[in-house]
Amino acid sequence: MTDSAPRGGSLCLFRLGARRFALHLDAIGEVVESGDITPLPGAPDFLMGLANVRGEVIPVIDITPFVGGERIVPAFENPLLILRGDDGRVGVVAHRVIGVREIATEAWPSDEAHYILKEGDDGDGAIAWIDIARILGDGRRELASL
Repeated sequence: MTDSAPRGGSLCLFRLGARRFALHLDAIGEVVESGDITPLPGAPDFLMGLANVRGEVIPVIDITPFVGGERIVPAFENPLLILRGDDGRVGVVAHRVIGVREIATEAWPSDEAHYILKEGDDGDGAIAWIDIARILGDGRRELASL
């Protein structure tokens, strides 16, 4: 994942409930409709299940247990941000993708929250820039402890 070092540039903005979040565009391979998500019995709260994206089965996560916000009830039309990483692809489900914006975040203060890199305002409202590398790392550790 490429979001470990805060820097400005192209950010993908999306909504989880009323809150706006951002991921650096470099971390995202594509955005698709989530389609059917097959739940996994006994999985942790953040692991929504598995989705078939053009023949590839990928894990789908809900990041709200990490960053707060309105939990996502899976719906076919929810956007799925497909993250590309060294360990394969992972889908992050959202309520809505707002779009890609060029944002200079250097002036944004670093956040003390565990899963937020920075928080700021783009003129349209508050944005929390997510530390997706930390979320995925903690998620992997939780899965390994099961």
